[in-house]
Amino acid sequence: MNQTGIRYLFVCVLAVGTAHAQNLLTNGSFESPVVADGGFQQFNSGSTGIDGWTVTGPAGRGVAIVSTDYTNSGISFGAEDGDQWLDLTGDASNGAEGVSQTVATVPGQTYTLSFWVGNVSGSGWGIYSSVGLSINGTPVENFTNFYPGDSQTWQQFFYVFQASSDSTTIEFDNLDPTNDNSNGLDDVDLEEGGTASPPPTNLITNGDFEQPIIATGTYTNFNQGSTAVPGWTIVGSAPDTVCIVSGAYIAAGIYFAAQNGHQWMDLTGTGVSSAPRGIAQTVATTPGTVYSLSFWVGNVYNPGGIYGTTSSIGLQIDGKSAGSFTNSATSGVQVWQQFQTTFTASGSSTTIEFDNLDPSDDTSNGLDNVVLQETDSTPVNVNAVYSAADFGGFPTVSPGSWIEIYGTDLASDKRSWAGSDFNGNNAPTSLDGTSVSIEGEDAFVDFISPSQVNVQIPSDIDYGIWQLVVTNADGSSLPFSVLVNPAQPGFLAPGAFNIGGIHYVAAILSDGSYAMPTDAISGLATRPASPGEPLVIYGVGFGPVTPDIPAGEIVQDSNSLAADFEVSIGGQPADVAYFGLAPGFVGLYQFNITVPDVDAGDAVPLQFTVDGIAGIQPLSIAVGN
Repeated sequence: MNQTGIRYLFVCVLAVGTAHAQNLLTNGSFESPVVADGGFQQFNSGSTGIDGWTVTGPAGRGVAIVSTDYTNSGISFGAEDGDQWLDLTGDASNGAEGVSQTVATVPGQTYTLSFWVGNVSGSGWGIYSSVGLSINGTPVENFTNFYPGDSQTWQQFFYVFQASSDSTTIEFDNLDPTNDNSNGLDDVDLEEGGTASPPPTNLITNGDFEQPIIATGTYTNFNQGSTAVPGWTIVGSAPDTVCIVSGAYIAAGIYFAAQNGHQWMDLTGTGVSSAPRGIAQTVATTPGTVYSLSFWVGNVYNPGGIYGTTSSIGLQIDGKSAGSFTNSATSGVQVWQQFQTTFTASGSSTTIEFDNLDPSDDTSNGLDNVVLQETDSTPVNVNAVYSAADFGGFPTVSPGSWIEIYGTDLASDKRSWAGSDFNGNNAPTSLDGTSVSIEGEDAFVDFISPSQVNVQIPSDIDYGIWQLVVTNADGSSLPFSVLVNPAQPGFLAPGAFNIGGIHYVAAILSDGSYAMPTDAISGLATRPASPGEPLVIYGVGFGPVTPDIPAGEIVQDSNSLAADFEVSIGGQPADVAYFGLAPGFVGLYQFNITVPDVDAGDAVPLQFTVDGIAGIQPLSIAVGN
């Protein structure tokens, strides 16, 4: 994430108008010009026909103003505010089109930008709606409405920034893949106020790989020795060494979105070869100065397919290894994970190199949003943050969920919390001087060690990208960005339960056995479940419960998820007798499920949904006759 502002995210599935005061933008709800009731009107690149806005993008492509009464194939495309909204995909344009507006600003003044992104999911309309925001021509953040719906649902986003000149250009771009025919924007509001730091100076050139421009939905290869990617030199000996990929690229039904802006770097290129491949850039540095390097690694979980299951990148600084970084997210679309490290420059220039570490048959390894900047010296270093590894290990988290923080010098000793660390039913927020804050609010500390700290996120943290800081007697870490979703649910499924590419959920039967093939794991009682037999599964990250139980408390009484929860086994709905936080634990959910009448099998799929959104873990159990 570019640290040029702070992003806030709020969820809304009902289009409720909001009163604005002193909106500096003209026509933020796209009410002018008026289009025919139930229709739409196209405006192509270069047009100023939308009052206040200029249409951007490739020649012949454009956007469309759409009536709130527009319907297509029985789907309603209502506006969020007023009678009209803007479709960034236009009338079958489906490219890198967008709109921009320049407004008068005061240098050093902070401004808050709010806007709504509309999404419809289904055939022809894609799955998500993604909008890219640029300030003064620089991509600063991508915003995605993940919420499905058979009519248009809206999600609000905020971005706070500090103006650098007496005018600022705001631009919104379509980031949806080329087969997605709807991407809504509405109720755009810019006002003075908010809190943001001045934009930092990124010492890396072209760190988001926006140059050279690649045709929408495609990719371009660059071979060893090439300097055609501004700022970077291609290294290695593999053919088709690396490639820049459009964030609208789709292959085998998989969406390869960029983390920031329109494009990203694929360190696997397009050739299949075990030979080295990577990119390098040399930057001016000051000897003895500490620098912070952050970057994002993109992964697609494609077991048995050509994209592999993990993405691993090696980092070299001045020719010496500075570590390897792996994104293990289990999602069928590209998911990005941020990593961060610090180093002290030894000379007046420093060479940063990123290398592909994926096997030769893995043809996707994403790199994006590389940022290098000077920083203060601190021994406490956060490298990565995941949700609890045994419950999915997602790069995104949620309020009340458990996370694992990896780095160096995070704590002076190693231990888990004990009963004496609790204050009644309340969990500790510090162990032996190590504490963790998220946007200034204390998390609940379960485990500490020099290289790993496990905490529970406070339940009242808002959704969005927030700063996590680890503090101990030696000081505080640099802020590390974490993306907090409304929910990030995961069932308990340890790595040892992945057998031959089949990942079994830890489903406990009445006799204490696990619902897996007999003798699946040496020393562990396993057997297939029977139809009609109850089983218990544990999870984290499923969101609030009723009655409310805040994070950091030992659960005393029965409760239930506030969200709708459904589970199926072998495609058949299963009865759920209990779904809520587990009494006697902190932040652990319990699900008592009855196996439906399904065919026997050693790998019967188990799937769940929370408020209609499917969990992304590919899980199975064994079912007998």
